[in-house]
Amino acid sequence: MWKGDRPIRFVAAIYLLGWIATPFLALRDPMQPEWRVMVLDTLVMVLFVGVSLRTRRLWTVFAAACQMMSVASHVVSFIDLRINISTVIVGLALLSYGVLVALLLATLSAIRARRVARERRGELRP
Repeated sequence: MWKGDRPIRFVAAIYLLGWIATPFLALRDPMQPEWRVMVLDTLVMVLFVGVSLRTRRLWTVFAAACQMMSVASHVVSFIDLRINISTVIVGLALLSYGVLVALLLATLSAIRARRVARERRGELRP
């Protein structure tokens, strides 16, 4: 979170808060749909889409798309209750890795951009 630029830190903070809040919102009955977690994931998705529209960077599109797929997984589990909740949880975990990969690549890109900018400033000085 401290190495990235402003959009990276914002998305990482949202993601971290969602990750911390999820266990508190989750139901303890494995046969019931997770309505509260879906609402949280939808809110995170809306914020990710907002960041993506504002910054227009590729990594934000990928993170928002992964979050949209997470919300879609919730919706599918509500529509067809025969889907095992373990399958949904594994799918959500895999999609969360997509968001983490997007954050990692964005952070590495921001670090590289800062390094290049420092080198250029150093070259411009006599």
